Amino acid sequence: MKCIKVYPILKHTFSESLTYWINDDVNVGEVIEAPLQNRKIWTVIDSIISVNEAKEFIKSQNFKIRKIEQIKKLELFSPEFVFSVLITANYFIRPFGEVFSELIPKKILENLTNDIEISKDENKVINIFPIKEYLDNSKDVENKILPIDLYKIDNENIKTINIHHSESEYYRHLFKKFDYRFFIEEFCHRKKIKLNKINTKLNLKNKNLYIIDQSSQNKATLKKKNLEGETYKDKLSIISPELFSALKKIEKNKESVFLYTLKKGFASKTICPDCKHVIKCPECDENLEIDLKKDKYIYRCINNHKGLDIDTHCPICQNQNLLSLGASIEIIYKEIEKEFKIQIIKIDNDSHTKPQVKKILKENKENKTPTIFIGNDFFLNQIIGENIKFDNTAIISLESLFSIPLYDMEKDVYNKIALISNQTNKNLIIQTRDLTNTFWTNLKNNNLEKIENQESLKKLKLPPYSTHIQISIPTEKSKKTLEIVKDYLDNNIKYYEIVEKTKTILHILIDKKEYSKSSIVYYLKSLPAYIKIEVDSRNLL
Repeated sequence: MKCIKVYPILKHTFSESLTYWINDDVNVGEVIEAPLQNRKIWTVIDSIISVNEAKEFIKSQNFKIRKIEQIKKLELFSPEFVFSVLITANYFIRPFGEVFSELIPKKILENLTNDIEISKDENKVINIFPIKEYLDNSKDVENKILPIDLYKIDNENIKTINIHHSESEYYRHLFKKFDYRFFIEEFCHRKKIKLNKINTKLNLKNKNLYIIDQSSQNKATLKKKNLEGETYKDKLSIISPELFSALKKIEKNKESVFLYTLKKGFASKTICPDCKHVIKCPECDENLEIDLKKDKYIYRCINNHKGLDIDTHCPICQNQNLLSLGASIEIIYKEIEKEFKIQIIKIDNDSHTKPQVKKILKENKENKTPTIFIGNDFFLNQIIGENIKFDNTAIISLESLFSIPLYDMEKDVYNKIALISNQTNKNLIIQTRDLTNTFWTNLKNNNLEKIENQESLKKLKLPPYSTHIQISIPTEKSKKTLEIVKDYLDNNIKYYEIVEKTKTILHILIDKKEYSKSSIVYYLKSLPAYIKIEVDSRNLL
């Protein structure tokens, strides 16, 4: 008689792990059927303990442990596949079933039996793309799959796996907080499959790269006469004189241009120009965004707290003329709509669906209508999917990305520019408020090695040479839990604490080699579900 700990592989079970008695011989990593309430579910065996070892555990339980009378095994997936899911779930401190269920289509997952026929790629090389738009554009690449079809890599014949656009954020699962690429690397390591990461490279062949100053100081000296000798409008604050001039030239030549910005909607931050106070939500202290609600502008809280009236005065100095910041789609549109006679189209996922964008792009291509397109990543992905290139593209603002406390942010910015450059035929224009940033010199020289700066990261023991864990605990509701967690960490590892208005965030950096063996992983997995834990979070600080 043995006691086994198992993980359910389906979603929506009340517990991450379950415990059973069993007489038969089983192995860790095997998928077996187990009773749960009045039904049977598939589970994967995590650990096996003898009766003697299990005595203390059994005494501490307030429920009776059930016995699995008859063993039924599922042999659809190789041990290497199952173990790779286990390792991935442990690394990202996620439930096993949560990760497993994201690698396999729902139709297969809900009808698992040994009789089911899973269609797998029989090819020796498989190419993985982060989203359908990228996949559709790669017409010269065969044997293509998306992350949801990763069960297809569980195949004896595969010798090579290529991850295309491997820098893409779309490989990171937004809600489940894990990275598909980690699973792929683990699986390739166990199956001895060759893994190629195919990054997007900056291609400047046969095109011009212009990096221009967007600063207010430069604007003040050039606003009356720009590069084309035209009058520059005083009221423009986001479009620089050089870009305004370039857009006028594009209009004259009856060409189309894509203006890229990071944000949709309106301004993401409002400050007082006199005392520099940033307008914040009275309840959660987050920056308030400008939004349009029922044809009326308001200050909106991203946490859905009650916003403020748009006519709100500065609470510090009572200034009525507050300044909205942020190069968002609506702000750019408002700034240029009356300055140009050619068609201007703004596109984001709030106002357009993917089929609508495809229709707009198709009509524009067929009619060759000169157009200024304004969009963010949503529009960029549709362009990639439709394999459309513009004669000119302009990046309005990337400055906010540089301020994000992320260890490889400059590499992310490089990759973003490389993607946009690949959709450009003639001229790529980038506005910046800091021309002295060494990043621009390295970009012009296409020196990715200096941009990545791996030696500096290694010296500072930052990711990817360490694992970053971020623990977010609601402060008001969980003061006791917070103290318990801090007491445990005090006795085991160094951490950094950041206290915010509604939550406390604890940050931990663990050496990459020590992380998988650390007991902290199992402790964090035992914490209540309302405590949010992210591993290798996008926000380092």
